[in-house]
Amino acid sequence: MENEIIHILLAEKTNSDTSWLEDALAQIDTMPCAVQRVNTLDAARTCMEENTVDVLLVDSFMLDDHGLIQLATIHEDQTGLPIILLAETIAEERAIRAMQSGVNDYLIKEKINPDILNRALLYAFKQNQIKARMIHYSHELQNSERRFLNLITQNADGVIVIDPQGVIQFCNPAAEQLLARNANALIGQIFGYPVVGGETAEMDIVRPDGEEVVSEMRIVDIEWENEPSLLISFRDITQHKRTEEALRTAEATSRSILNSINAHIALLAEDGTIEAVNDSWNRFARENGDPDLKYTGVGVNYFDICNQAAGFSADEAPDALHGIRNVLHGTADLFEMEYPCHAPTEERWFMMRVKSLVGSSKRQVVISHTDITERRHAARVQAAAEANAQRLVQLEQELQSLVQLSHPAPIPVSRGMFGAEPLRKSAPEQFSHLITWYDELIEAALEQRAMKVDHHISDKLRVMASQLGFLLAGPRDVIEIHSTVLQHKTSGDNPLKEQAYLEEGRLMVLELMGYLVSYYRSYALGRRQYHTSEKDSS
Repeated sequence: MENEIIHILLAEKTNSDTSWLEDALAQIDTMPCAVQRVNTLDAARTCMEENTVDVLLVDSFMLDDHGLIQLATIHEDQTGLPIILLAETIAEERAIRAMQSGVNDYLIKEKINPDILNRALLYAFKQNQIKARMIHYSHELQNSERRFLNLITQNADGVIVIDPQGVIQFCNPAAEQLLARNANALIGQIFGYPVVGGETAEMDIVRPDGEEVVSEMRIVDIEWENEPSLLISFRDITQHKRTEEALRTAEATSRSILNSINAHIALLAEDGTIEAVNDSWNRFARENGDPDLKYTGVGVNYFDICNQAAGFSADEAPDALHGIRNVLHGTADLFEMEYPCHAPTEERWFMMRVKSLVGSSKRQVVISHTDITERRHAARVQAAAEANAQRLVQLEQELQSLVQLSHPAPIPVSRGMFGAEPLRKSAPEQFSHLITWYDELIEAALEQRAMKVDHHISDKLRVMASQLGFLLAGPRDVIEIHSTVLQHKTSGDNPLKEQAYLEEGRLMVLELMGYLVSYYRSYALGRRQYHTSEKDSS
């Protein structure tokens, strides 16, 4: 109460300039009081309209029938204003009727002293403050409820409110649109789906027209119209789920391609950690001393494998690491190295090929290990064959002077078809064009490798992947194109060249499939961005 002034309005009938009550108020030294005195209730109403009044003191002598009506009007107009009646006796009829009209308290005149008056005024003043705060909080609560209702009404997410019995009490326009039903048809109906406050779930919604929509549903506890209720928000995630499915399909396609390749393939992170491998990699590891994949499986550092590999000499391992890091850091597009990895009972040779992963947001490389043992053996056989061929040439020159030989035309070699696939049936002309295109790319790749020229093979494979994606090609279509071309390429009588086609083709089909996966991923994300921008613009 320190430094607060109580503004008191005293309504009493007296002819003197100062009343006994004013004298009593003047003796209160615990709180400062500002007193105004009027002798009619009409004057009291006028005074309250023009001045600040914290407490109204009314003499019971002023409360005839008309005065009681005036007092009730003052109480109605001045909501929350404490009114104290000054009565002659406890049982005074006018005091009792005044209490029924809204008077907060009354004091017996003959018992009033400064202490009693001080306590009564202090209580009345505090009571007035509490009522004022309650009115303010009530207004704030009403405003808050209006803001909350406006917020959920205009929310882009669908919102419904259900009572403890599961009956829908409210439905915003977004929920009407999502559920394809009018609010009048929803309110008052049982929601019909088990929900618990604080949970998040997905719900499949079948609209009246048969369209299926996937919605993310969030449930929170609220109070609605003074009753515990649940607020359920719905967000249409149909397009998001379709995008996820498209990405899963693309990843499955990539995995299918990796596992269809005989080369041992691993995906490496920038620090050398193995992040993914194909089935051939795991199979080779299990067959060669690592049955549980503890030393060569996913999560192992490949740089450590290179350093510890018995197949590498002390000089070869650093060269391999150096080549891998060059590709990782972008200073080289490709690294290749042949190395021996002999088994106890046989001589074996492998080709390690390192290439950066196309379309990755971080630095990653694909490492393939191809068994080139047969190619090595074929090279030896070829060398022996070439020596024999020279000898045959010499013999032929000698015989040509004696006999005219006729040489029959070469017998054509039959080529079996790979087997009909959807793209071969659905777009035979495009399929034939793709086979020719892929054949030319393999030839160009071999020339690029041998002659050290740049035919921009990767760019052409990217264009070819876009064409495949446009035709909705799948992994089997790509495998069929690859197999058909290689079957044709390896039907000759040159084992060395056949091996080169196989080696080049293995990485080409992997790179082509990588571009195809990127195409489908870009297509899925592009559709989500399109729908998001379309929603924002609406």
